[in-house]
Amino acid sequence: ANRYKLDKKYRKLQEKVSKIGESIKLKNALLQAKLAAEAENEDNECEQNRQRGKKLLYGMVIQLKHHFTNKYVHISTTQTSQTENSNMQILLSEYNGKNAQYRIMPRYKVKGEGDLVQVEDQIVLESVKTPGQYLHVSFPSYQQQSVYFGDKELNLSVLQSGFTVYRRDAADN
Repeated sequence: ANRYKLDKKYRKLQEKVSKIGESIKLKNALLQAKLAAEAENEDNECEQNRQRGKKLLYGMVIQLKHHFTNKYVHISTTQTSQTENSNMQILLSEYNGKNAQYRIMPRYKVKGEGDLVQVEDQIVLESVKTPGQYLHVSFPSYQQQSVYFGDKELNLSVLQSGFTVYRRDAADN
């Protein structure tokens, strides 16, 4: 399993240094936090490389990365959806974290945890950070006059939205 605690601690210390300014104590703590975060990120990368190419099973935890921005798909724990106020907002973040982890589950009871995910299976993605909540495509479209007018929003809800698995080669980038 990936860990993100030390990286988060390092980012918070960086913010503190930028606001307060450098002191010897803070500079020392920042250096130690940076070394720990680098080691943690290296461990995470090794684990991800170890898992790469393995078959995907229901119940496994995955992370979603937006292809065009190369950012992670995070849930916001503080902001609500723009189209459905009862749901939480989904954001793109350059940082990896528990907010970007989702458990891949079957949409229908035909398959169960531990079964192999196959092409054209219907899946739901459950948040690891907030179990019982799923990635959900909004019912209403964006109504504001913007580039998103008429599009649906991806948010986090207790309602499930089904997604279909398609095969795509990583070399097709």
